[in-house]
Amino acid sequence: MGIERRVWRGLTRIVLLLVAVTALGGGLPATVWPQSVVLPLGSLKPSKSVSSGAEFFKGARYVGSTACQRCHAREYDEWQTTWHAKMTRTPSPEVVVGDFNTVVHTFPKVEADHVDGKGVALIDPSIRLTNRDGRYFFTLLDKDNPANEVTYEVDVVIGGNWDQHYEALVEGQHFPSPMRWAVADKSWLIGGYRPGDWFKADGTPDGIPRKPNELKKLRASQAKCAMCHETGYTPALDPATKKWVGKPIELGIGCEKCHGPGSLHVEANRDPAKKDPGKIIHGTKDLNALQQTMVCAQCHGRNTNKKEKDLAFQVGFLPGDINLPSLVSFWTYDDSDPQHNRYFWPTNWARRNRQQWQDFRLSKHFTKADVTCLTCHTFHGKWEPRQLRMDKAQLCVQCHTEAGLAKMPNAELFAGSAMAQRGVTCTDCHMAKIGWRTNPSVANPKTHWDTTSHTFMVSKPEMAIQYGQRAACAVCHVKDGWAATLPFTREQADTILKTRQVEIRGLIGEAQEAVRGAEAQLAKIRDARKQRAKLNEIAPILASAKSSIDLIIKDGSFGAHNYSRARELLPRATAQADRALVVAGGRPKPRPPAIVAVAPTAPVEKQPGVGTPHFKSEILPVLEQNCAKCHNPANRLGGFVVTDHRSIMTTGDHTPTVIHGNPDASILVQKLKGTHTVGVRMPIDAPLLSDEQIQMIADWVKTGAFPDVREGEH
Repeated sequence: MGIERRVWRGLTRIVLLLVAVTALGGGLPATVWPQSVVLPLGSLKPSKSVSSGAEFFKGARYVGSTACQRCHAREYDEWQTTWHAKMTRTPSPEVVVGDFNTVVHTFPKVEADHVDGKGVALIDPSIRLTNRDGRYFFTLLDKDNPANEVTYEVDVVIGGNWDQHYEALVEGQHFPSPMRWAVADKSWLIGGYRPGDWFKADGTPDGIPRKPNELKKLRASQAKCAMCHETGYTPALDPATKKWVGKPIELGIGCEKCHGPGSLHVEANRDPAKKDPGKIIHGTKDLNALQQTMVCAQCHGRNTNKKEKDLAFQVGFLPGDINLPSLVSFWTYDDSDPQHNRYFWPTNWARRNRQQWQDFRLSKHFTKADVTCLTCHTFHGKWEPRQLRMDKAQLCVQCHTEAGLAKMPNAELFAGSAMAQRGVTCTDCHMAKIGWRTNPSVANPKTHWDTTSHTFMVSKPEMAIQYGQRAACAVCHVKDGWAATLPFTREQADTILKTRQVEIRGLIGEAQEAVRGAEAQLAKIRDARKQRAKLNEIAPILASAKSSIDLIIKDGSFGAHNYSRARELLPRATAQADRALVVAGGRPKPRPPAIVAVAPTAPVEKQPGVGTPHFKSEILPVLEQNCAKCHNPANRLGGFVVTDHRSIMTTGDHTPTVIHGNPDASILVQKLKGTHTVGVRMPIDAPLLSDEQIQMIADWVKTGAFPDVREGEH
């Protein structure tokens, strides 16, 4: 037995060595992925102690970006070329891109309040856009009574990268105009932007323009837009007029929006010879991952202020803070307000733009790694389109290789695939354009699909079938996509994907079984000298087989990244293991074909008790019956509420309590199983859940922890 153990230790060493050698050479494609750039992650050892922005910046005030220019000229010049700097500007021929050349635009079927205050009605109001000596105007028209017409001048311009919007200064407040320009289309949006806020229904087809004093005060920019479009803005409610007012330190998203109010920093560095970092924040050096992400989330996540419901933004947040969830309610699909949930798919993935935070908090980049917005995006130095640190085709492979941070050979396996040969990159599937920013325009009346997902998960055909969510496949495999010659219905795409993954899982199991068989046969050889000789012959064969199997398993896509390569490597690994078995004196068993057919999925709503657990009829009743006594809106034990999907996903002192797709890391499942490191197993005042109930909840979390489909959404 002592000789046998020594032989097996030798076998282990040889196999491990050959696996490593094979992984670096013959077992993988020859492609070499450049990894010369170290992408920044959340700082594990910040250069400054920033427990919170409120504490760090105590006594500081905003001074404007020009105060930074004296010492940071290069960074200032770089920032000025970004759309952050150009977010809000005064109108000029160089800034305005919309057509104001005496254009009349009519908004069809606009819902407007009736003049008598009783209900709403549909009207078709019109505006006229004019340009007078570099000044820009819009006139609310009344075709049946021109005396009612009202003209406003554009006072500030918003954006210009994707859409461009215009605001008028009316009685001390800025109001978003009813028209919006689609930059790529070079056309006005058909529906504009809330034109019903500018007209009333009076029984005529086009309605009647509101007078300046009739505009809705709570729709002013000072209550809905200013905090994210300007820097150093502090809103205040005028008690006499009930208007939200306030002026920013500067228009646009300035240096201090991300680096913090700079007065103390400027004061500490008035002497040019003195270089005191002082009270200012360098995001990638001074902030941890959550702090970095929160800096961006203050604007890149639609929300409503918790304290002042009139406001659509946070108040009081500073770089370094992590208290955004206590300041605002981030919109989700589960909101009771239909004006909020329509911005999301039933999976809670973003359906519209400016919701990167809602997406990102669902991703493993956020829940498992220290990846932040600043890992991929930068606003100083060199950048690629969309402020990316490098070309998107190279960005993902800085981490997603076997030697990279992710320790996953995604890039190695994807290389040479049919999709790679057609120019498809990681982001085409993992950041597919499943949402939209620009609404239909006169020139292009279709859904624009111009907003990428930031969950970094693939929107699969199954999601399109169950929830109506746009699948990543639909981006290309449609009439006007690059793969127009391979158009798939969502059911066909779902069948192809599932069938292939079932096949690859089967091939993995078959190869692993063959390897175990060869190793077991070798162990049966009792003669130490003969065993050693067989070991030397078999070890490189098994090492190559294990290398191929490990490559497919570590990749994690079960063939989705490169189906042909997986089907090539796994049968080869099985054949190699069988050859090793023969050398060891065994006989391989016959194997049937591993391909398993999967029937097409019909586009019907998920039924309770079938497949993925149904939240409303299966998950929620278990939690309400066993947990809601303590975890309800009134008691909120541990800050956690289980009475509705939104509360389950967003409440708790240690949120996120549920991590989409990862039941083992979800506090909810840990508490029910009794595996959480803090506290006792739940529930306390009720019988413990059965193994079947806990498994059902774990399965629900593993498959995405989705709410149910709303009526009519498929």
